[in-house]
Amino acid sequence: MRRFLSCAAVIGLMVQPLFAAGVAPRGEIVLRVTDGHGKTLPGVTVTLIAAEEPHAKVGGPVITPPSGEARFTGLQQGRYLVRCEMIGFISETLGPLPIELKEPSPRLPDRIEVALPAGPIWY
Repeated sequence: MRRFLSCAAVIGLMVQPLFAAGVAPRGEIVLRVTDGHGKTLPGVTVTLIAAEEPHAKVGGPVITPPSGEARFTGLQQGRYLVRCEMIGFISETLGPLPIELKEPSPRLPDRIEVALPAGPIWY
């Protein structure tokens, strides 16, 4: 039993730097959508689009839960746009975001923060 616990502790120490570095796993885009005051926004429609073909949806649409997070996994190497839309807010398009599957390559942060500003009110 002691041997198992010490192995688990060593493995935990080896894996921790991967997550502590603050980078997303390869082939993954994770974002959190907030309003202009930092409060998470549930109900935002998030769509992933190939940057080279802006009319071709690759992932989604995903509707954000109360945490405001959207996650796209298993992505192929390429450049992507992320579109965030919600009634009452100004839509935002991020990107192009590079996904590289080989080493060494630039890495995206573990979570991209997106703040949607409130939109105009029409009567």
